[in-house]
Formats: sequence, C-alpha cells, structure tokens
Amino acid sequence: MKQIKIGTCVPGPVAEEWLKGFVGKGFETFSLNFHMSLEGTDLDKLALNTEKILAGTDSKITTIGYYCSNFPLGPTLKKR
Repeated sequence: MKQIKIGTCVPGPVAEEWLKGFVGKGFETFSLNFHMSLEGTDLDKLALNTEKILAGTDSKITTIGYYCSNFPLGPTLKKR
C-alpha cells in the first residue's frame, strides 16, 4: 500500500530561501506556488537551485502551482 507523503506549500518567489529552512524538518514533498505572476522567477534557474538544496535528501518538489484568481481578499470578504 502506498503511503501519503508529508508536504507543504512554498511561495515560488522565495522558494530557495524557504526550502533551506525546511530541509531536515520532516517534509517529504514541496509544492512551489505562484499567485498571478512569476514575479520575475527564472524557472530553469529555480529548478537547478532547488535541486542543489534538496540534494542528499529524500525530499522532492512534486508540483508547481500558478493561481490566477484575483478574488479580493481581506476586509472586502463578506462574513457568513
């Protein structure tokens, strides 16, 4: 039987910085997420750098998410 892996989401533009802090903390997978923009992120460079950061661990980047919703957040949300 396959087991569910423990993972977390990491903001893509700061992935290199955040991943360094997550390595060795028990996470097996990471999802890099972008919202409305890649914010100038070079995906090829990010792939190489995250591969180096995770080298020697069993952790992997399993998904890259790009979210396009411009749904207003914060005080404009209606309370239910």
